Amino acid sequence: MYNEFFGFRESPFTIAPDPRYLYLSERHKEALAHLLYGVSGQGGFVVLTGEVGTGKTTLCRRFLEEIPENVDIALVFNPKVSARELLATIGRELGLPEVSRHSTMEMINQLNDYLLKAHAEGRHTLVVIDEAQNLSADVLEQVRLLTNLETSEKKLVQIALLGQPELATLLDSPRLRQLSQRITARYHLDQLSRRETCNYIAYRLSVAGQKGTIFSRRALAAVYRHSHGIPRLINLICDRSLLGAYTRNSLTVNAATVRRAAREVRGDERAGRSRLGWFRRGASQFRLGVGVFVLTVAAGLMLAEGGPESPAVDEGDAAGEGRVERETGPGTNQQEAGLSLGSLSSDASRTRAYKTLFDVWGYDYRPSEHGQACDWGQTRGLGCLHRQGNWSRLAVLDRPAVLELINQQGEPVSVVLLALEPGRARLEVGGERQWVSREAVETVWFGGYSLLWRVPPWESRLIEPGSTRNRELWLKQALSRAEEALSLEPGAPGDALEPRITAFQRREGLRTDGVIGPLTIIRLNHYMGRSVPTLSRASSDPLSG
Repeated sequence: MYNEFFGFRESPFTIAPDPRYLYLSERHKEALAHLLYGVSGQGGFVVLTGEVGTGKTTLCRRFLEEIPENVDIALVFNPKVSARELLATIGRELGLPEVSRHSTMEMINQLNDYLLKAHAEGRHTLVVIDEAQNLSADVLEQVRLLTNLETSEKKLVQIALLGQPELATLLDSPRLRQLSQRITARYHLDQLSRRETCNYIAYRLSVAGQKGTIFSRRALAAVYRHSHGIPRLINLICDRSLLGAYTRNSLTVNAATVRRAAREVRGDERAGRSRLGWFRRGASQFRLGVGVFVLTVAAGLMLAEGGPESPAVDEGDAAGEGRVERETGPGTNQQEAGLSLGSLSSDASRTRAYKTLFDVWGYDYRPSEHGQACDWGQTRGLGCLHRQGNWSRLAVLDRPAVLELINQQGEPVSVVLLALEPGRARLEVGGERQWVSREAVETVWFGGYSLLWRVPPWESRLIEPGSTRNRELWLKQALSRAEEALSLEPGAPGDALEPRITAFQRREGLRTDGVIGPLTIIRLNHYMGRSVPTLSRASSDPLSG
């Protein structure tokens, strides 16, 4: 309806999984690289997980486009089947004749004959199962048995499992430990950041044929606030927003239009007439009708203990359920809420924030001499971690952080989180330190944060006396100390590291994937006895305010 009005060749925000419209954020690039790496090996499993609407299916279509021509693909889009039905589906996808009439053993033998013939012809076979969280444990075990089909040189079939986070939980179950050990690559697809959301919208408009600016800056901020960076919700909200602008005969989408569009997408007419929030279950789904708090007009505030919900990160999310989402944003009266961002500018506040962050770590960072903060940090054995999160995530990591807030002009500005207590946070804002209610921060914070962390010795550019650069030895030392402190069952000298790492991650509230990523290292550093700044100790320091 509005395509001709805006000059589009086609609708830019269709929810169909068209690979042309896939915006490759850094997360999507990493996920695609993991998938391609996984199928370039000699067999086994590749796993891609992500919340509903984060673009797994679209990424899969792009992934399939980049697979070499000598790869035969069997796509399974309805995994709510028995093991025998799944084998029949795979057989049909590969063109095997009358496979559904055979017994399970006959189908496996027929599939094995096909795979051996394909291997002799220099061809490879890939089975892609979408919505794999719907597979039962019995069916997954049958899928694992397919990887037993092999020659002396390689596995004859590779399997890619795509699904929601429940898939990772399912694969972590003891019953499927043999399958889990055969996973050669796995990746969790996060939601988009605020900046990526803006780039995503611009990219899709460009593909549709529009080069100009349609969404105002505040409109873009509103899209991110209401979609939480979930591509499917971004598409729905933007589509309704363009329709709204069209009906008003306006070539520009403003924030008010986006808010109305978001209410239509959620089916919520009450949100526009009050500041009542809505409950969400999980980081990626809008859920209405689970209850409304009655607020007084004078207070105009909502009761909530949590912060902005976190998109799932590569090592898990400690976020709880039942958080209240506020219908507030850059237009909120920040002074009355207890937080004034004043005249902070984007670049200057970021530079000041990183200088403060290094000061807290005991380093004198001078931007004019040292250049980029994160590059200089590497020379001191520190890495920068940029993530989307919430209060729960920051409490788990227990490190001072730079928070990216949105000022009244809709621009990002940076402040430093120095300490965290129930209901309040200690911030440095423009050089001044103050305790601020979490509720006040939440009106202008959409979850973006950056922090410094001590890089493990084998990756550090700083060689310190007495430190070991042997990865396995360091991990064993760190795990032993953590296990003792947490009263976990200690590992024996000959034990494999992965089960111990997984147990540690489970205890710390991280994703139990056995991967040694930054979040796991940060928590292991906590038990290594090194002096590092923390949010918890800072809040208990009488000098902290």
